[in-house]
Amino acid sequence: MLHSPLAPYAVAPAPQHAWPAFPTVEAFDTRFRHEREHAALVLGHSASTIRWLRDGYLNLRRFLGGDAASAPVTLTPDLLDAWVAWNRTNGIAAHTLRTYFGAVKRTVGAIATRDGTSNPFQHVRAPGLPEHVYKALPPSACERILAAARNYPWPNTYERARAVAMLATALYAGLRKREILRLEVLDVDLDEATIRVRRGKGKNGGKDRTAYMPSQLQDLLRAYLVERRRHQFTNPEFFASPKTRRGVSDVTFRRIVDKVRQAAGVRFSLHVLRHSFVTMLLRSGVPIHVARDLAGHADIKTTEGYARVFDEDMRRHVQAVRFGGADGHDRSTESFPTS
Repeated sequence: MLHSPLAPYAVAPAPQHAWPAFPTVEAFDTRFRHEREHAALVLGHSASTIRWLRDGYLNLRRFLGGDAASAPVTLTPDLLDAWVAWNRTNGIAAHTLRTYFGAVKRTVGAIATRDGTSNPFQHVRAPGLPEHVYKALPPSACERILAAARNYPWPNTYERARAVAMLATALYAGLRKREILRLEVLDVDLDEATIRVRRGKGKNGGKDRTAYMPSQLQDLLRAYLVERRRHQFTNPEFFASPKTRRGVSDVTFRRIVDKVRQAAGVRFSLHVLRHSFVTMLLRSGVPIHVARDLAGHADIKTTEGYARVFDEDMRRHVQAVRFGGADGHDRSTESFPTS
């Protein structure tokens, strides 16, 4: 049975200093808000990172409860263990719990360093995760997705070219959704076959990188630019909305993916297309450190997770196994030659 969220905890003694403590829940709220502001305004973290920190805080805050704003809060290892158990009891998925845990750990670590207190996360085991299997589509499914995007009854030729180009940018260059939506016209150089990715995933506001286009992507982006010029778009965003004359919104992009998914009859998300890109790089013999940089991975261990073959490869190799001879004669009882 769990402790009441704000009840006193039987805590392990801090090795050198006290655990992070707050006189009231209101003080706890204020301190976490200040840390998020510091991360955004001083460290320059991206909006998605700030949302990650906020979501972790909100989950911990729900655990603490909202009816005792004047009660003190001490972040001890026992309290963190009870918080993890509370999430599991409430059916929070393992990946979601790990996300909350990592966000709070980041904030509490900053608080402990700044205040000279002990970090309770150094004495708590992170919630475990099931082994992650990276999803990647076989080439035939990727081709079908692009064919469905080309043949879907879009309202006009511009929206057709835009849908194909946006999906192809994820599939052929491995860009993330927000990286695609953030592209500007000058980021795409068809002559050099490069895409400048600004503020990709990473610390301090994101990491810049250069993505390179295969010829298929060049052709699709060139066809899109023809339609863009024909419709006289002059906004800086590369992918434009006819209604707003600004960049495509997250909601619109999600609707494009939904329509193509239904038309293709292939279950995929935009990130699955990116997974397919990275997997195809490794399958084609690209060195893993090169694939890491092309994908924008901060840690090569992430790239190593993609170093697996497709199901169709495994099926083909298994089907090639023969214990009999080419004539089908069972030679299992024949003796093997000896040297």
